[in-house]
Amino acid sequence: MTRIADLYQKSDTDACLFTRRGDMAELLMVDPSTGASKHIYMYAPLRLLEQKLVPLVNKGYKLCDSINCCLADKVINGLEIN
Repeated sequence: MTRIADLYQKSDTDACLFTRRGDMAELLMVDPSTGASKHIYMYAPLRLLEQKLVPLVNKGYKLCDSINCCLADKVINGLEIN
């Protein structure tokens, strides 16, 4: 099953990686410049996590048109290996 990921970024060191796969989703707070996780993580049905994006956007997180390569392992494999 294909993973689809979006990066919502607020600053150079504050972002949220939103990854969807089927009807489930992951929401991970990250430092986009280093790829480091801030250990705030949620895994839940897609419809529930989509609701969590609205407050993040209201707090100033903006959808990015690209994702830094240092986040590639989190996009491809999720947190299962990290």
